[in-house]
Amino acid sequence: LRLMIVRSLSNSFLFDSQPFPFNSGLSLEIPCFTSDQVMELVHRYGLEQSGKIGGQEVDKLMQLLGGHPYLINLTFHQLVQGQLSLQDCLQLKPQAIAIYQDYLQTQLHLVQYQPHILEALSKLFNHKLFNHKGTIEDPGIKQNHHVEIDVQAAYQLERLGLVQRQDHRVSLRCQLYHSYFAKQLFPDRVLAT
Repeated sequence: LRLMIVRSLSNSFLFDSQPFPFNSGLSLEIPCFTSDQVMELVHRYGLEQSGKIGGQEVDKLMQLLGGHPYLINLTFHQLVQGQLSLQDCLQLKPQAIAIYQDYLQTQLHLVQYQPHILEALSKLFNHKLFNHKGTIEDPGIKQNHHVEIDVQAAYQLERLGLVQRQDHRVSLRCQLYHSYFAKQLFPDRVLAT
């Protein structure tokens, strides 16, 4: 008798104190896309032929979305459907933020009620001022600036896909997260422009 159980871990599982009874087997994580993989998707969606996106735009999209598979796919789908322009997306205009809203609100909900996660995120935003697009105003601070936080919080933020982790030092994964979480969680640190 062979039995195979496939289970998708919801993000709420990361904070669940009750262990799942079938915690055995192989755990697989989908890594973020590389620029080459995103370019392959551009070809498959036919976006390069239509002149909507090229190599330079892929680099900007990678900065914006950090290679997140779901967000990249969602963006390309909206571009193909004509419901979003690439420029609006890259400039984080309201119609671009709207397509990511459900995903971002889910992530926000998961971290909002976890004090240790909020404290860790606060350290990432501590003493940094962001403009309304999530761009860091202090040129000495880079988006990939790593901050030391609690190991458990670093692990959970990484599992949520919000940060890149090096040991217990983390940085937010992409510009979209900078912009959204700065406005939602730390509005007093966002500059009006």
